[in-house]
Amino acid sequence: MKHNSEKPCPHMKNLLSALVDGSLTGVARWYAENHARRCPGCSSAISSLSTVRERVRALGVPSSEALMLSQERWASIEAAWEEVDQVGT
Repeated sequence: MKHNSEKPCPHMKNLLSALVDGSLTGVARWYAENHARRCPGCSSAISSLSTVRERVRALGVPSSEALMLSQERWASIEAAWEEVDQVGT
């Protein structure tokens, strides 16, 4: 795990999101938690995702509704992740 930037490891993005929203269980949860303890980028991503989740809750939007995004919106989010990945390289 030689990930020296402050962004999440590409293979961890979905796991970290599921970890923060509480839907990750079993071995996948164990793996994500242990990985994030040793990886500054993934640890930082968990903190950021948790902050966003709390802000959404503060707006009164149920987290389940906040996650119901269209395919176009998910594609936009993925493109933004890719752009962030490219900036750091």
